[in-house]
Amino acid sequence: MAVAQHRAPTVFAVPTGWAVAAALGAGVLIGVLLGVLFSPDAQGLQVGVTYGAILGLPAAVAVVFSRRSMQQGTHLWMLGLVAVASVAVMAALLFALSQLSLAMAPAGLVLGAATAIVALLVGLWTAHRSA
Repeated sequence: MAVAQHRAPTVFAVPTGWAVAAALGAGVLIGVLLGVLFSPDAQGLQVGVTYGAILGLPAAVAVVFSRRSMQQGTHLWMLGLVAVASVAVMAALLFALSQLSLAMAPAGLVLGAATAIVALLVGLWTAHRSA
């Protein structure tokens, strides 16, 4: 028979909407820096925003699902590893598909992992509770 465990509810320091906005913002910032680095004109900015959306959208989804899983009692380290790996692989696939070249997959993998780490650090930051 399963024994019910009572846990205090997880309280996050950043509301969900702001955490999603931070994930999208981190992706767009990294994408814009990447686009301007390779093409310092208006087209580089446009391409950077597109790459940023490719990075930020999976990270935002990972933040929402990770917060829900954390509230249900999933261990933080396992949750973080799965979320970062998922976002990194998805970003690698999206980068490769958007350029129709597998040569872009490693760049997507690294940038996706970096975006996911930043997004999860903000999104899973818990508020301090006073006893």
